Amino acid sequence: MSTISPLSPIAAKTQTTPAAVADSANPLLNRVVFILSLVGLMIAGALWYWHANPVDIPCGASGGCETVAQSRYASFPPGSRYPVAMYGVLGYLAIVALAFLRTLPRSPTRDRGLVSGVALVSVLGTLISLQLTYVELFVLHAICRWCIASQVLILTIALISGGEWLRLLGLRRHAT
Repeated sequence: MSTISPLSPIAAKTQTTPAAVADSANPLLNRVVFILSLVGLMIAGALWYWHANPVDIPCGASGGCETVAQSRYASFPPGSRYPVAMYGVLGYLAIVALAFLRTLPRSPTRDRGLVSGVALVSVLGTLISLQLTYVELFVLHAICRWCIASQVLILTIALISGGEWLRLLGLRRHAT
């Protein structure tokens, strides 16, 4: 069994430099983010529709969705006519668009910018969702299952994209 010396021409062609690794984002993680953001978009869209139309929100036995949807906190700023779900739709649309743009022909600089954009939008969405969950638990004493599902999705997207952003940032700094 022969081994390739690290100094051989074959090894030189197949070795990956830290700069090349830093410039590449994981396409599988991008697909996961894209799919999760599509699911989040559907949930936020349904919540926006239910907010805008006088229909019963399917929430199961808890009934917390109605309580949350009818509260002044279902709009932002509280009591305004802009439903929180509208901001969710806009956030998920931004993530879908950024994740889609990452599928186009690669440019390391553009890819890092897109990963940064997804991380920023998803972390902001997570912080807003955490605040809304706090209101559900400690102010309204009601839980909206759809809101929690969206919270889990945006948190998962934030963890994936934040981890990818930190990996790209760390490898890029190491390479320079």
